[in-house]
Amino acid sequence: MRSGNILAIASILAVLGPAVRAAQETAPRVMGWKDCVLLAAQENPELLSARRAVEAARSRRLVSFNGLLPSLSLSKRLTDSKSASGDSRWQADGTASLDLLSMGNYARLSGADAAVSRAEADLRLQSADLRLALRKAFTELLFAQEVVAVSNKIREIRRQNSDLVSLKYDSGRESKGNMLRAKAESADAQAALSAALRSLRASQAELGRQIGLDAFSPLQTAGGMDPGPMPPSWDPAALAARHPLAAQREAAVAAARAGLRESKSGLWPTLSASYSKSFRGRSYFPPEPSWSAAGVLSLPLFGGGPTALSHGISAAGRDLERSEQGLRAARAQVQSALEAAWAGLAQSLDQLKVRELFLEAALQRNEEASVRYSSGLMTFENWELVVADLVDSERGVVRSRRDAMLAEAQWDRAAGLSLEE
Repeated sequence: MRSGNILAIASILAVLGPAVRAAQETAPRVMGWKDCVLLAAQENPELLSARRAVEAARSRRLVSFNGLLPSLSLSKRLTDSKSASGDSRWQADGTASLDLLSMGNYARLSGADAAVSRAEADLRLQSADLRLALRKAFTELLFAQEVVAVSNKIREIRRQNSDLVSLKYDSGRESKGNMLRAKAESADAQAALSAALRSLRASQAELGRQIGLDAFSPLQTAGGMDPGPMPPSWDPAALAARHPLAAQREAAVAAARAGLRESKSGLWPTLSASYSKSFRGRSYFPPEPSWSAAGVLSLPLFGGGPTALSHGISAAGRDLERSEQGLRAARAQVQSALEAAWAGLAQSLDQLKVRELFLEAALQRNEEASVRYSSGLMTFENWELVVADLVDSERGVVRSRRDAMLAEAQWDRAAGLSLEE
């Protein structure tokens, strides 16, 4: 008997084993907000692209720095010609040169510094955008999960109400139309639950995209839909000064200044020095080398044309003025966005408090109405109005919580918070 039980259990496990493994493989991956942030910081393609742009800008800066360093070239050759001697000739040369004074090189180095600052500001801005998008996706998945739970609760309420109305109809105490209405409401609640489940999958896909997952993966967010408190007192000018958008425009101003200095470099002479040493003879590295040293001072007068230099300086000056105005506009834009985000967050939090009060009242009214309808003291029409108000209040609170969390994310974006902050 015991061996028979063992064989039966083994047979059941053999049949259910693949199904259990499949269920484990498709089980949703539970992730909190910090988990999403850590994974997105490592996998999000837009953020990784911005990081590579910073690395490339730093490498280009090192390339520009080489303009201040000496250069060295070596060459070796063997010539053979039909001559009276008929001998081969060896020649080896080495030349070292250095630009002692070149304002263009210094200006290009300043431009490379500005390009690094611009790339770093772009990275911060991309990180802030990713924080907003990730927070939205995280909130939408939380909301979708809450909607599924609320829809399931509403479906259960509608099913119980439909059963109650059907019993009263069977006993002759309710009309057929009301019974059919209750069944329709129950079917509508079931359809709403199915729609909520489909929206849940779409929200999972969006969160996976923001995290940086290449394929769809069922995700489940951990945490409640409770927004934080209102931000404390804040200084719009201070927040605007540290905002990545302002840093981006400041880098553009620095790049324009470097462009102006480079355009003015044509007004300055250039001074360079060079030294070369040569070995020439019939043998490899002859014993008596020759050398030369030179210093060159040059001043281009009309290298690009009589008016090219003046017009180039004028254009660079206008570019600098345009960049400075762009910086002013960016700071004003940040301050305006801060005010709008703060107002939106305050309104969302106030609305959430009101919706929670309405839900509390709707729950109490539904309990009272259910007792009165069951005892025949309330008509179906009046009872249905109370139940519909409860359904709307349940959904309204969930939507208000989502709106408050999204408003909080908009405030973080307006303040320029990066992904890791």
